[in-house]
Amino acid sequence: RCHLDNRFLADPVCFIGFPHSGGCPADRHSRGQLARPKQAETASLFLRLRRGSCRLASSFKSFAADPRHRTALYSERRLVNTAIIGAGGWGTALAGLWARRGRKVVLWGHNTDRIARMQKTRENSEYLPGIQLPDSVHITSELSDCADVDLIVLATPSTALRNIAVHLAKVIGHTRAVLLSCTKGIEQGSGLRMTEILREAFPEDKIAVLSGPNLATEVVRDLPTA
Repeated sequence: RCHLDNRFLADPVCFIGFPHSGGCPADRHSRGQLARPKQAETASLFLRLRRGSCRLASSFKSFAADPRHRTALYSERRLVNTAIIGAGGWGTALAGLWARRGRKVVLWGHNTDRIARMQKTRENSEYLPGIQLPDSVHITSELSDCADVDLIVLATPSTALRNIAVHLAKVIGHTRAVLLSCTKGIEQGSGLRMTEILREAFPEDKIAVLSGPNLATEVVRDLPTA
């Protein structure tokens, strides 16, 4: 049987994953700091981060024994300026959807000819014909235009994500933005998830996932999805 250290009582919320062998959780050395789990079989450890008088939702971090299984739930934050990497059907649909809801959106694509046509017509005729993008969507083929935003959305093919993420990291460096993966699949050869690829390119940045059974043609038309 294992007892919690009284020092944990200083925090309003604390969840701890116990070792499967029945041992005690990892020691906590000081307020707000966590030691590495002592045993490889330790499942996870959640700690509420201190926010003082800030009116944000509480943040949690998980320290699983296997680094690939670690995760974090961050505080709610206001997202105004968005950059979308990938001007295919999904990226274009999200750009139109969010722009109509008052966000400033940068839509980046690698195909310069397609981007030039979209800049003139405000339409992605190859993927979403007949859908006009609002003027608040800045269409570009320059990755540097995706800096200084609150949210960076990755909506590229899975086979292209690594190269684009590495290139993006070189262009914008460490960013305050949340990186949102909207790419399905795993990387051929490594078996890595898309978020794991992003973590390698952006080791210090916040990473999230948007997932669901959605079709770009339905989303951009505000139709219900299921």
